[in-house]
Amino acid sequence: KNGSGCFFAMGPIKYSRVVRILEKVRLSGMRGYLLLFCLGPWLGGCAEPQRLEVGVGDALVEVEVADTGEARRRGLMFRQQLGEDQGMLFVFPGERVRQMWMLNTSIPLDAGFFDADGVLVNWVSMLPDGGSQIHSSTAPAHYVLEVNHGWFERAGITPGARLRLPQPIEAR
Repeated sequence: KNGSGCFFAMGPIKYSRVVRILEKVRLSGMRGYLLLFCLGPWLGGCAEPQRLEVGVGDALVEVEVADTGEARRRGLMFRQQLGEDQGMLFVFPGERVRQMWMLNTSIPLDAGFFDADGVLVNWVSMLPDGGSQIHSSTAPAHYVLEVNHGWFERAGITPGARLRLPQPIEAR
């Protein structure tokens, strides 16, 4: 099982890709669907995450949305790289002081903490440390945006900047 919640070493795969593979090895029809049914529990964690483009101040970033407990726990663990203007948006139920750590995360990151109105409370820089250091918001937060280390500074983002979402996103 890899860090994406998927049991396949190649990373997340979709049902449609599995069906194409089954067709290539001539396991179509009832035998293929039976195999797909049996693999279902392992493929359940392999769904593609929701991706959105969000704004912070004048900057744009493409994010994966972590809006479930499992997705928030997994976060960016086991990732080897992250694109320059990419990240993960954690959506939590309710507002409270949020804490983040770098367990099984090898990419240096910044984490911005936003309240329910999308106002940046504070941001912190986080270096890979095996999860030993806890990084907290300075006030209650509803969203956390993790991006590459130095992104907030390069983009000139300061507390008070607004998170712009293309649509409402609620924790599931």
